[in-house]
Amino acid sequence: MQIYLPKDYHLVAFRLDSGENLNIFLEDHLRLNGAGFICLFSLQAQIDAVTLGFWNAKAQKYATHKIRPRGYSQLEPTTISGNATWVGEKPFAHIHGGVCHADPKKKGRFAGGGHFTQTFIGRTGEGFMLVGDDETPIMRVLNPEMKCNVKEWCLPKGE
Repeated sequence: MQIYLPKDYHLVAFRLDSGENLNIFLEDHLRLNGAGFICLFSLQAQIDAVTLGFWNAKAQKYATHKIRPRGYSQLEPTTISGNATWVGEKPFAHIHGGVCHADPKKKGRFAGGGHFTQTFIGRTGEGFMLVGDDETPIMRVLNPEMKCNVKEWCLPKGE
């Protein structure tokens, strides 16, 4: 087990407009602000399209499925959380969630869930995130003991 208590972080409220990609937003914010990490813990949104990723342990790769109902902003997130951390010099957004179809005739039918690898906002997206200091970035690295091709957090050493 590893535990890390960041020295400094701040709360950020954000709003995304129609067509913006949540994944790109998080990665850009991490890179452009030189932050150590981002923790996404809140998103209220309408979503036009989402690409879900599922880890296939046997094939050692992600399988993806795009959900894009006909019509505008037909998906609502039921839950969403995630983070953006570093893989080498590149930011990486890691988001999980589920979406339901917003059409009342569909009776809130569950549309899917998993890794949100591409998340396109419909009319609006509003949320909160914690942004960690730039002195102690959280890195994602391969752990050879896991025997899979998934990068996991390597937390900074505490004091």
